Amino acid sequence: MGPTLRAGKVEIAMNETQWSPTELWADFDPTLDDLECEVLSRREEEDCVITELTYFSHECEGQPVWVYGILGVPKSEERVPGVLHIHGGGQTANEVHVRKMIEEGYAALTFDWTGPRDEREKVTDLGMASTDIYRIEPSPEYSHLYHATAIARRGLTLLSQQPEVDENRLGIYGISWGGFLSWLVNGTDKRVKAATAIYGCGGTLKWGNACGSDFDPEDEDQRLWSFCFSPYQYAAIQNGPMLFLNCTNDFFGWMDTAEELFAALNDRHALAFCPHFNHHLDEDVSLNLYEWLATHLNGDGSWLPRPEVVIRKESGRLIAEVTGVESEEIEDVEVFVASNHVPAPCRYWHLCPEENEVGKSAVPVASPNVKHAVFATAYYTDGTCISSVPQTFTPSDHGDLDDLAQPSLILDDFTEGIGGWFLSGLGTEPFPESIQLNEIDGPGESPALTIEPVLVEGESFSWNLATRRIADPRWAPNQYEILLLAIRVKCIGPLKVRLTHRPGMSDAEVFTATLDEIDERWLDLELTPSQFKGIAKDSELESFDQMHLLEISGISPREHPPIIDRVEWL
Repeated sequence: MGPTLRAGKVEIAMNETQWSPTELWADFDPTLDDLECEVLSRREEEDCVITELTYFSHECEGQPVWVYGILGVPKSEERVPGVLHIHGGGQTANEVHVRKMIEEGYAALTFDWTGPRDEREKVTDLGMASTDIYRIEPSPEYSHLYHATAIARRGLTLLSQQPEVDENRLGIYGISWGGFLSWLVNGTDKRVKAATAIYGCGGTLKWGNACGSDFDPEDEDQRLWSFCFSPYQYAAIQNGPMLFLNCTNDFFGWMDTAEELFAALNDRHALAFCPHFNHHLDEDVSLNLYEWLATHLNGDGSWLPRPEVVIRKESGRLIAEVTGVESEEIEDVEVFVASNHVPAPCRYWHLCPEENEVGKSAVPVASPNVKHAVFATAYYTDGTCISSVPQTFTPSDHGDLDDLAQPSLILDDFTEGIGGWFLSGLGTEPFPESIQLNEIDGPGESPALTIEPVLVEGESFSWNLATRRIADPRWAPNQYEILLLAIRVKCIGPLKVRLTHRPGMSDAEVFTATLDEIDERWLDLELTPSQFKGIAKDSELESFDQMHLLEISGISPREHPPIIDRVEWL
């Protein structure tokens, strides 16, 4: 019965085998065997048919892997493309994704690749297959990543066999670990005509990464795992064009990894970054997923050009000039720069001020001898946005700079907009946000920041406002003793202010100040380090120094959203 692990290969010492993606997948044919589908339920609706089912994927040690999935097919007089959704780690098959793809005109399959978890009733039966992502004993074919990739490729077979589906127009997209799997599926299956990886370059064994082990270059097991499963190994063999969607501060998909990964990819692949977020995409970046699928599954496959950034010195300062975006359809071009003195998840990405022409921005530099990273994003009139490949540079390599950015006590007074802040905890799925940041008049009609509950149901909503400005040398605490918040807020329960050292890292430390009975009037809240308590008993913050993330959170009535007017050090 079906595709199986190669017993002969297991008997060979691993150091005698030259493992690679080609070797790993040489004997796996996802079309070879009957899927043996069993229908669990079938619902015919006005515009589609939704079927819950199981299908046979492959064998491991003689035991079958039975996959739970949800298939949706639109009612159409013509054959439509098929799209495979690959969920993230800890998640499962999600019918919402199927219905979204049906709205876009596709047939879609979502499936569970994680197996029994959290008392779920409908899950994949993994049989003897391992759930250890990093397992490579007795061979790499025992890694859970191998089984998950095999399950996904068999899912493509299931899609292609539907009479309503055009088997020559198959696409995939994955989120988090599902995005990681997208590189593997697209790198091994020629049927894929378009792929999207969302936060999908994580788990690649970086030092301090909160996902997976710290990389040890002397560890032969880790080296072998990387040869067989790292997206780097699959970059050169991608079949369909790959769109990589990420956020700048993702704990999983590090920006450094994206820079290294895309250096191996040609221009038929694209990427877009969402500033500040961690494991969340805003609606501008999310839109690219649907446009990418439409372009490559329904259109002519022509995509917008990828911008490039050139850093040069001009009149004693650094200028970022964006090239490759000469188009009447461009609505805006933004350039972001970050100091690399902290790891990727901790960095603050500063929006560079525009010069007097589109695509030309001044690069503020406070520490010229420290490495920096820069990228640009071009926004088009159709709503899509395309980013350049991030690049690392050292400002002092361009010579002495006359105009250095000066440290500031004012973390933000919003006179330059609200772009240095973001909402934390909005979820990983590329769906519309329930709450959004907005600019509003503060006291004396000065600009301020508020939170708008656009899709909130009920009378109240939770919010978590955040910034990483305190991680940037320009706004670092520098031994200041008081954090001042000029705020008007009505809370159901306490207002919490949280500071994190090395957010998104395995050694992150969190300290929280809890403020009860906050009146709904303008307040200047002055907080000292001793008010911030750690997780450990009786621990408290000694100094604001070395903090990298500031968060303000609470639960507010829908009709009384919070307003922040000013944040500064005293």
